[in-house]
Formats: sequence, structure tokens, C-alpha cells
Amino acid sequence: NLNATPNAAFLNVFDLPIVSKSNNFIISGVRFINIGIMPQSTISHASILFQTFSATSGYLSARINSDSSVNTTELTFSLSDLVSRNSSSSYVDWEPLPWIFNSRDYAQTTPNIAPVIQEMVTQVGWRSTSNLTFLVQNTPN
Repeated sequence: NLNATPNAAFLNVFDLPIVSKSNNFIISGVRFINIGIMPQSTISHASILFQTFSATSGYLSARINSDSSVNTTELTFSLSDLVSRNSSSSYVDWEPLPWIFNSRDYAQTTPNIAPVIQEMVTQVGWRSTSNLTFLVQNTPN
């Protein structure tokens, strides 16, 4: 699992804010600062574990990629900020099971996102002090 400090934009409650363009488009971001991964490292496995504090659940089909910048800027959680970021070419699709209130388990854990991180750490300019932002976007059926 990725052990790094999330962006302070989460306002100390670590919510995953979701910005919606319309009923069929949802995007959000998770930024890790000073991630500590050396340039050219080989990433074999990585995942993000979320915890739900909402009593509602439903079906989610999402794509996880990253902001392709080697040192991402702070998230503002405005639609224009999130959709204007250049995305990595690597991505992972995620179809989690329904989440249960106040849970932290397999249903809230992403699949292996190593390919997304690998693309970033092999870029020219990547440093162990770089920030990494994951973009989570629904994939409507």
C-alpha cells in the first residue's frame, strides 16, 4: 500500500470530494505529497485503501490514472482544475463491491495501481520528493 501523506486539501477529514459535470460524469482526485519513491524504481504492487463514512452505497465503475506532471500542484477540487490536468496513459479500471458504512476492507481497496505509478517514476524530472495525484473518474455504462 502507498504510505504517503495525502494533500491538505482534504481538510483533515480525508473525504474524497467528487466533482460532477452532470449526472453521468464524476471525477475526483487524491494527491500524495513528497511521495518518497526514487526515480526509476520498479513498482510491483500498490493500492489505495479508502474508508467510507457515508451510509449510502451503489455501483461504481471507475478508471484510475494520474496527473502526468512529475510534480503535481495542489488540488482545488473544481471541475476545471480536475479536467484540465493532463492524464497519464497508464490506467487501471476499478469496479468495487458496494461499500459498507464505516468500513475499511477489500471493497474499498483499489486494484493494483503499480502501472500508473511506474509510468510516473520513470519520467524525466521525477524525484523522490515529487507529488503524485491520482485521478478517479467514473466510466458510465
